[in-house]
Amino acid sequence: MGPNFTSPARSERTTAMLGIAVGILFGVCLLTGLLSHLIQQPPGWFAWPSRPVWLYRWSQGLHVFCGIAAIPVLLGLLELRGCSVTIDAMGCQREIAEKIRAQGADYVLAVKKNQKELHQAIEDYFETAQQAGYRAVPLESLEEVDSGHGRVEVRRYELVRGLSTLPKPEQWKDLQGIARVECERHVGEQVSSEVRYYITSFGQQVGRLAEAVRGHWGIENSLHWVLDVTFREDDSRLRSGYGAENFAVIRHIALNLLKREPSKGSLKRKRYKAALSNEFRSNVLFPQ
Repeated sequence: MGPNFTSPARSERTTAMLGIAVGILFGVCLLTGLLSHLIQQPPGWFAWPSRPVWLYRWSQGLHVFCGIAAIPVLLGLLELRGCSVTIDAMGCQREIAEKIRAQGADYVLAVKKNQKELHQAIEDYFETAQQAGYRAVPLESLEEVDSGHGRVEVRRYELVRGLSTLPKPEQWKDLQGIARVECERHVGEQVSSEVRYYITSFGQQVGRLAEAVRGHWGIENSLHWVLDVTFREDDSRLRSGYGAENFAVIRHIALNLLKREPSKGSLKRKRYKAALSNEFRSNVLFPQ
């Protein structure tokens, strides 16, 4: 631990305690996620009591709570000063925004319907501004075009400092702007589009916003491509309950185990080899 290390977790003891907390929270998330899958798709040996009815809701509430609680604990382990932190909608929490700013970093937080009033206010703002041709709106915009893996993506970024219509904007630490990002994907003749909304501590810095969002989506897209090639994730027809979410967690775990295995060969080949060889599968699961 170098002399310039300035994370709040300065001591080895604090770092170890936070690491244990993160491990426990992640473990609870995994176990409650697997429990949900077993309930939705029960094997012959598994039985779940029909009473009390609140027990399942409690287990899934614990799943969500631990997922959210793990974020600020994990942030406490990191040196963030001068960085930009991007988090999906689950991490769009006032306490998390405050934690990020307290560590000297900026945030870009995705806003979805888990923050219903905030999401509706941002969506209404941009729809109204678009209808008015963005007249009298302090707008910064940027368009990017990327290609790769057989598809073309066009991303349009719009950043404004319009906070007056938001519900209690002062409760979000150092909130400076709201953003709309539209992603248009071209795969062959198929065209799909997706719009996401964000809140950010950036001011009028649409280039910096684009860099943060692009980096976040880059991780998502590259991971999705690997999962599709290795596990044919796009062909999955699992839709009921939490099944899709839980199998996504299992795929991520399996992917990390395969990446950690040191032998040469593609991930797809390693997966096939693990299915055929008990010895190789043991090496993947229990590395020496």
